[in-house]
Amino acid sequence: MATVCTIVESTDAFIHVAIQGDLDSNGARAIEAQFTASTSGLHRPIIVDLSRVAFISSVGLFMLFHVAREAALEQHATVLLGANEIVAGAIRVTRLDAVMPLVRDLAHALELVKSPPPSTSRGG
Repeated sequence: MATVCTIVESTDAFIHVAIQGDLDSNGARAIEAQFTASTSGLHRPIIVDLSRVAFISSVGLFMLFHVAREAALEQHATVLLGANEIVAGAIRVTRLDAVMPLVRDLAHALELVKSPPPSTSRGG
């Protein structure tokens, strides 16, 4: 099955994209340009639905991290939705869940993207 990226919903408050297929090196490369264009520079939080991703490699993890880093620079969250145990395990072992929270349901993802981002300033 070919890997595809689809915009599920795009509002002024957030963008919700879904990825279907493996995020191995071939799959990540196949959707990277579309995924990045769909999520970068939009100045809003991102929900990435991974419920139809069976496998993720380091290339797929880097693609997700790159988008999350850009969103964080704009003070917006990136939330990963519905990852299976294999995909979630890869995200946890690399500690990317500290940058991109993993949630199981859309209601929780919406709650996270609609809440104000945590302060990044340091008191002193």
